[in-house]
Amino acid sequence: MAISFPQLLLAGLVLLGVYITFRCIRPPNAEPTTVLPNDRVGLGRSRFFFQFMTVTLGLAHAYLLTTLDGPGSTPAPRRDVCPNPQNLNPTLFTWAAYPLSLLLVLLVAGSCRLYAFATLGSSFTFKLAPPKKLITTGMYAYVQHPSYTAAILNVLATLLLFARPDAALACWLPPAAMPRALPVFGLVLVGWSVVMLRALAERIEVEEGMMEQTFGDEWRAWHQRTPRFIPCFF
Repeated sequence: MAISFPQLLLAGLVLLGVYITFRCIRPPNAEPTTVLPNDRVGLGRSRFFFQFMTVTLGLAHAYLLTTLDGPGSTPAPRRDVCPNPQNLNPTLFTWAAYPLSLLLVLLVAGSCRLYAFATLGSSFTFKLAPPKKLITTGMYAYVQHPSYTAAILNVLATLLLFARPDAALACWLPPAAMPRALPVFGLVLVGWSVVMLRALAERIEVEEGMMEQTFGDEWRAWHQRTPRFIPCFF
């Protein structure tokens, strides 16, 4: 079966999104030997689970894109790879607004997080430790926590595109479970989001206290004039 250029392009964008997301949750630098004792929020094992999930479901999504017979068709993968293709939502494997908008958010947010890594250089570590210099250039001239904003958007887009029970995961779900799968997924996603946002708020409070203690008036002046999460707004 010949693969059309639009299908191949979309599969390539999915693979690029998987790569960028993988890089976003991989520490850009070695963890510091001295960290804050009250930094209790960390990714831990969840980081490795999310990496595994992103790579597995993302690659499966890209593969399914290459099995379409044409625009608007349902993926037709090999049965030994996808035992239940009838569970798949065909819309998720097209250039429709929903998958395309999520893929765009995934790519843009992921790229912004990687840019934050590059801007802070060796000062960017997943475990909190006082940096040697206060960086207020690049995107940090417009927002204080661009990597957190980008991470939230990237993770949510990844989950809503790849982890849906009617996306690649549907291949291995029994058909009888499909009517309840989406509502359960929605409830789990909302609950997980609440827990993660509360944990992130705690971490930001600890981080800002560390920065104020380290840089004093220089940090306070930057903190007062710079939005925390969204440029020009918040």
